[in-house]
Amino acid sequence: MRDNIRSFGGNPGNVTVFGQSGGGGKVTALMAMPRAAGLFHRAIVQSGSMLYMPGPDTTAKLAGAVLKELSIGKSNLAQLQAVPVERIVRAGMEAAKAMFPPQSSPRPFDFGRHAELAPWAPTVDGVILPESPFRDAAPAISAKVPLLVGSTRTEFGVGWGWPEFEDFTLGELTGAMTKTYGKLAAERALGALRSENPDAKPCDLFAVWQSSGVRAAVIRQASAKAAQHAAPVYVYLFAWNTPVLDGRIRSYHCAELPFVFDNTDRCDPATGGGDAARALAAKVSDAWIRFARTGDPNHSGLPTWPPFTSAKRATMVFDNECEIVASFPPAGLPT
Repeated sequence: MRDNIRSFGGNPGNVTVFGQSGGGGKVTALMAMPRAAGLFHRAIVQSGSMLYMPGPDTTAKLAGAVLKELSIGKSNLAQLQAVPVERIVRAGMEAAKAMFPPQSSPRPFDFGRHAELAPWAPTVDGVILPESPFRDAAPAISAKVPLLVGSTRTEFGVGWGWPEFEDFTLGELTGAMTKTYGKLAAERALGALRSENPDAKPCDLFAVWQSSGVRAAVIRQASAKAAQHAAPVYVYLFAWNTPVLDGRIRSYHCAELPFVFDNTDRCDPATGGGDAARALAAKVSDAWIRFARTGDPNHSGLPTWPPFTSAKRATMVFDNECEIVASFPPAGLPT
């Protein structure tokens, strides 16, 4: 990228890498890869704060499971050259399902461990990736790289294919949280949710709760980066609820993408189009552009956006009215 960016009108001395979800996890991994040091100068992680990567034992076991699906022994790896790619993909999917079965617990998923607990992630091999990025501390090799990191307000637990979602009751929410944490901890967690969202319906609270594992990983990554006292880290929360599907899917996982690229009209099946989406897209996309150019996302269309620190935890909330808050979710909400 650095070596070829000039061909696309870019500056090889000012390269920004950014990605969303799995792409954000890859950016997180790049920040800990010695061979990537100096190849990029800004980093943006959107709903992808994956802080734990698997070790060789896990990936070797997965590779063995794929070979078993293909009926190929470890001493006959040359046979892989003759296997159609479609069959290899199917074998990989079957092996992954066997090693990483879906979870039925209502507990919010610890997104920081998503790569570690899912197949086909970067592997901590001690060479290309010496350590899990941001697990214990921010990687020293990217200390001078400014970071922009955040997530949506309701990544998961929203009303996809769930017509009764809007009728979700406080009793059902209390029951799910009690099953997860026990009675006393559930009462504290629910109290934290309601204090931060006093007018929210139970279904809204459920969606925020189910998304809290993503948000907690964002805060852990930002806190580790801020602790380096080197390049700044800026934190955001995308809280704009789309009106499509009668608003049931709220600020879902991927909701910010049309706003980052300022193409909300082209993506009107996701955004609904219209003036409100267009106005917010101008603010979001300008922040991304400013950050790519300077390492600072501030511009005249937003309130002043301070860097995140462990003491003040400044977070830009992107909504019809953008504002700075002191972090999200509330500290009393376990994950």
